[in-house]
Amino acid sequence: MKKNIQILLFVLLAGVFLYSAWRLGSYYLTAFQQEKTVGSLRGQLNEEDPYAVNEDGILVRYADLYAENHDMVGWLTISDTPIDYPVMQRKDDAEYYLHRDFNGEYASAGCLFLEKNCDAEKPSDNLIIYGHHMKNGNMFGKLQNYEDEKFYRAHKAIVFDTVREHREYQVLSVFRGQAYAADDTEHFHYYDFTEARDQEDFEDYVEQITRRSQYQTGVTAEYGDELLTLSTCAYHKEEGRFVVVAKRVT
Repeated sequence: MKKNIQILLFVLLAGVFLYSAWRLGSYYLTAFQQEKTVGSLRGQLNEEDPYAVNEDGILVRYADLYAENHDMVGWLTISDTPIDYPVMQRKDDAEYYLHRDFNGEYASAGCLFLEKNCDAEKPSDNLIIYGHHMKNGNMFGKLQNYEDEKFYRAHKAIVFDTVREHREYQVLSVFRGQAYAADDTEHFHYYDFTEARDQEDFEDYVEQITRRSQYQTGVTAEYGDELLTLSTCAYHKEEGRFVVVAKRVT
């Protein structure tokens, strides 16, 4: 009887191990395949005269990709990190690219995507880009490295080009946040700020994100400046978020 129980326990543990190994292997295989797709997109970037503009007003660097999918609003890069991706937006379906790749096919990692209420071209006072916190470091999997001030000092600059314009930003604030219910009025909803009602509203937002920053960057923003917010999931609490806010400098 005891031997039978031991055999049963062994079989159960072996089954759990094999299932876990299969899940883990599937995760990394899928991530590899999705990153391979992104790699092919990077290969289509025109680097010969990247910031020249074609007859349609599109940067030559992104013209081929934009021709394939007009949902592409730009490209986000943080040097010396895996963050080097197209940014998508579909205003009639805010989370369309949450689990879809550039071609609209299912992909667990999805794409980086712009908040539906943001206008990349205008631009909005605050452009918010969302991305998955992938365990293998893809998408925004390395964004939380900004918690380390040494990492920040080596990666102060962020490039977010729209398909029509080259733009550079400097990190202003790094903080942990949280997503709250839509009817919540007691907490700071950083993700609701895309357009300032007036100067006071803008300055209040800047004060809020500066006060929450895990360290002081020495960068600030004035009314009229353009902001860029990068947001991903974090696991310090339920519905936790990790946020990096930057100010446009060119």
